[in-house]
Amino acid sequence: MPRNVIFVGVDELRGELMNLFGETGGQSAMMHLRLAIAEVRHKDGYFPTMRNYMPREQREIIELVLATSRVRQIAVAELKHGNATLALAYNDYINSMLSSRHEHKSHAHDYVGRFPGESRGSGTPPLQWLADLIEVLKAHLIPIPEHLTPATA
Repeated sequence: MPRNVIFVGVDELRGELMNLFGETGGQSAMMHLRLAIAEVRHKDGYFPTMRNYMPREQREIIELVLATSRVRQIAVAELKHGNATLALAYNDYINSMLSSRHEHKSHAHDYVGRFPGESRGSGTPPLQWLADLIEVLKAHLIPIPEHLTPATA
């Protein structure tokens, strides 16, 4: 994807240079919203930067959820009172995102990582960064004492 592009005839951009990313996955509001609900914060500035490419309404919803979601905190508080129901549901939610992240990493490896010396493809995200995203999600799983987990057959 070219960098420093000027879009002629797009009045709202006022002729300013646009530094665009090549990928589109980080621009999907759905993953941002799911992360915000789960109180998952990444240390780098990638996700806030990608939100700049979203429609204003989507950014506003995500920012509101980022500022107000307490889902994980409530699940942890309930767990301290011996109720694991919310923590189990929260972990299922995190595991569903982990599944998506693993699939994304697998596809990136198949289409980018198989080429010697290549880890970036058309730009961001590098394969190691995808692995780091998985680790961030894993770190948000709530440890649940075995005596509070349902018995499985």
